[in-house]
Amino acid sequence: MGPERTRSNILNGTEQENIKQKIQWAQEIFEERKMELLDSEIRGLIEELSDCIATTRVAMAELGLIRVCSKCAEKIGSCCGIGIEDRLDKYVFLINKLMGVELPFERELDGCFFLGPDGCKLKAKEVLCINYLCNKVYEEIELGNIIKLQNIAGKELDVLFMLIERVKNKMNYI
Repeated sequence: MGPERTRSNILNGTEQENIKQKIQWAQEIFEERKMELLDSEIRGLIEELSDCIATTRVAMAELGLIRVCSKCAEKIGSCCGIGIEDRLDKYVFLINKLMGVELPFERELDGCFFLGPDGCKLKAKEVLCINYLCNKVYEEIELGNIIKLQNIAGKELDVLFMLIERVKNKMNYI
């Protein structure tokens, strides 16, 4: 059995190598293959994804999710806990690089590696990050609005999936 996974180990870096390796991989692929990867189809999907992300964000604000999450984060902290970043796929980091995101190489706050003072530093996010809703959200937002939000976010996830698959396919041929 390996070393115990503790908050101290994570914050001191012994648990950060995996995430840093994924970030380094995305950075290297971006620098080496950016021009080859950014064909017209991928650029179109990035534009569509950006539109979907904006639509999801507007819906989150209009339906009260941002208010509920902000209020809760002030009291007990973010749901974006330490270690959640280990579940994220390296291709999502590459997509973020293709979208112009500067990926961090150090943890800034006591939470997810990508959590900053203004929220998540990533534009493209994993299913886990988009779909997770705590009990407080279900208590404060009516079910019909939650379903509406999930349908809107579902489009974002569909486009992200198509984009990741296109990038993977393209990488096999360049």
